[in-house]
Amino acid sequence: MQKMTKVLLTITLLACVPIAASQQYDKPKVELKAISIQSVDWSKRAANTTVSIEIDNHGPAFKLKDLNYRLKVNGTQAAEGKHEKEIEIAAESKTTVSVPCVVDLNTLPGLTWSTITRGFDVSYELETEFTVPLFGSLGPRIQNTFKGELSLSASLSSVTSRIKDKLPKLP
Repeated sequence: MQKMTKVLLTITLLACVPIAASQQYDKPKVELKAISIQSVDWSKRAANTTVSIEIDNHGPAFKLKDLNYRLKVNGTQAAEGKHEKEIEIAAESKTTVSVPCVVDLNTLPGLTWSTITRGFDVSYELETEFTVPLFGSLGPRIQNTFKGELSLSASLSSVTSRIKDKLPKLP
């Protein structure tokens, strides 16, 4: 009887796979929102930071855990981190997640130069690897890369205009 139950359960699960696979959802969009420095360890040439990532999910809710990530800036690996806690992403929503990240300070001189030579435009690539728990702790390990561009010149011009607005007007 126990063997029959296992066989029926296996057949039921295999029947559900094509149904789940046939539903088409847009892949969640991931955007780097902010980086804040928590501390700097000069002896290790590392900065402990918190990275805020916005996940724009147009599909069903899902969870992920054991998140590993590496941040490349202008093609150079600049930071990495690990977040072991489970992260819940709600259906049809935007979720901001803050995760710890260690920045390698040895990469800063090269990144500064590449940013200047590119006209203050920065490209970033966030490589991620995580588990999507499906049945208890079982689930596939997924690797994904998210890319984007930041224009520091546009960001700096908006900051300088705000500073100018706050300065007292001279007669």
